[in-house]
Amino acid sequence: MVRWLPVFLFVAVLIHTVSAGEITGRIGFFRDEEGAKYFGVAVDQTLVLKSADGGMLRSDFPQLAGLDQKKYEQAVNWNGRRVRVSGEPMERHTVHHSTPVLWLAREVKLADDAKPSAAATQRVEEVPRGSALRAELFDLARPEAEAIAGQPVKFAGRMVRLGDWVYFNGNVVDSKGRKIMVRDLASDTVVLWKRESGRWKLLDAGVGATDAYHYDYWTEKFGTPLRLLRGE
Repeated sequence: MVRWLPVFLFVAVLIHTVSAGEITGRIGFFRDEEGAKYFGVAVDQTLVLKSADGGMLRSDFPQLAGLDQKKYEQAVNWNGRRVRVSGEPMERHTVHHSTPVLWLAREVKLADDAKPSAAATQRVEEVPRGSALRAELFDLARPEAEAIAGQPVKFAGRMVRLGDWVYFNGNVVDSKGRKIMVRDLASDTVVLWKRESGRWKLLDAGVGATDAYHYDYWTEKFGTPLRLLRGE
């Protein structure tokens, strides 16, 4: 995934402030000056807001705020693409805000020049049990899974595919189908593969995962489509 780092520009020329309307730019995950991750937009034009004390606040990478869960998940699925976001600017006012100027979003839409990706037009499909693809992918994941579990493993659960992406969500089990408790904590396992240049590659294997870390981590690091993880 392409990572954009925030750069705040301070210029001496007069820049018009923004009260409401629409911003355009590339949506994605960014890091603030303290290294904290946030979701925002690399805007085409610097976002400028007049503060309560008369000062001028600027941001080239405003954090997005105000999206409900459904709209947020859709926006995350467009990670790295150009979008149009309607709303209004807002001054940072809590420790959870990462930029001097936030954009309080009402709606996020793909920009007119943003062509839909192949993943956006394809369906999430189950990879059948007993299929050659399922066996091939588990063979790729097994060495890492066994290194983490400390013993031979098999996989039990659901495997789905979206274009060049495949996702497994289930458990590691022994030869008799009994769950293997990794580090005496959990048997829950998530695995991600991607096909690149015609070959399948293991991207990550979360064996014995105790939380759903992969939603944010995979989306940020690999640009994984959220539709795949939700199985839609």
